[in-house]
Amino acid sequence: MKICEKRSLESQTIEFLRFPLAVMVIFIHSTRKPIPLNLDLLHENPLCIETFYNLCRVLLSDVVPAIAVPMFFLFSGRYFFSDCTDRFSISDYVKKLRKRGRTLLIPFIMWNIIAVFLIFLTKLVFMILYGGDINSFVEYLRQNGWANVLWGGNVYYKSTNILNIVMLSTSPANVPMWFIRDLMVIVLFSPLVYYSVRKSGLFLIVLLLCYIFNVWIPLSGFSVTSYFFFSIGAFACIKNIDIIVFCRKIGWWIIPVTVILMLPSILLYGEESALRVYSRPIYVLCACIATIKVSSCLVEYGIVKNRIFLTKSCFFIYAIHTLLILGICTSILDFIIPGNGYVHKLVSYLCLPVITVICCLIIFKIMSHYMPKTLSLLTGNR
Repeated sequence: MKICEKRSLESQTIEFLRFPLAVMVIFIHSTRKPIPLNLDLLHENPLCIETFYNLCRVLLSDVVPAIAVPMFFLFSGRYFFSDCTDRFSISDYVKKLRKRGRTLLIPFIMWNIIAVFLIFLTKLVFMILYGGDINSFVEYLRQNGWANVLWGGNVYYKSTNILNIVMLSTSPANVPMWFIRDLMVIVLFSPLVYYSVRKSGLFLIVLLLCYIFNVWIPLSGFSVTSYFFFSIGAFACIKNIDIIVFCRKIGWWIIPVTVILMLPSILLYGEESALRVYSRPIYVLCACIATIKVSSCLVEYGIVKNRIFLTKSCFFIYAIHTLLILGICTSILDFIIPGNGYVHKLVSYLCLPVITVICCLIIFKIMSHYMPKTLSLLTGNR
């Protein structure tokens, strides 16, 4: 039986997906860099617990959640031009900038200041307990470019594109806030996105090629992923295309194709193989389509339902989980589930995101009752 009444299926599906996507981001940060799979061991003993453990980490912390942030950009673009599809005037632009100042800039600054303070506090506690001096914190600021620690001082990934240009993936002190940083930059250039998308869909083809071959402006805040997926959402909004209807027109073949495309990302993890590098963007795009297609069916037939509390908490979970919480939960699990065996590691790995989400939800619930104004500032009144 179909369950679609008050709101469009598109908005219901997007709301439903926000929380699972936030949880995917926690999975990304829940493991150290997985060891590349030993294919010889995999062939000799497919049921080896060591290989299964690493396979789970590669799959759940790298391959599957690769769609999370791109889909957040897609949803942002889908709603950004919703009240100005016919034209985008200077007054509309100024209005958008003012609103995003409250919903993006203020939370971005606050979360990163909190991150820097917690880093300082952590180093201070270690200094008191184990000796040392405050120079370790000064060194941290120096290594991250001093004030740049609030923008892009942390380099977490390097790659070389088809033009042999080194592309750096950077983040501010609070690592997940790179999404907000890049989104703010896109907002500044939103008139360019609007008129490029409105004039011709060819713009998206150019962006797709740039996305596949990782050719873009090599500066912090300018990521081709953000521009490509935001522009897809903007195109759907401006051209009045329902994302769900579009994804459903694509046959169910998209699912097996997605599975095939994910294989290079799994089997060649940790390698700079051309097959892995150039198939991954196509995989992410197909996986996004497949996810929206399947999710819309689940929502339409009432198999899954939106939980307002979870939807409201998703940005808070996204922003706070790396600020001590993940580390504390890791220590708790190490105490509860002692041992160095791969079974212990696997159980701890699978439990960590769950416990982290629960802790974040408890903090969110407490703050919503006792610190609602502070919570509103931190979440951009979401």
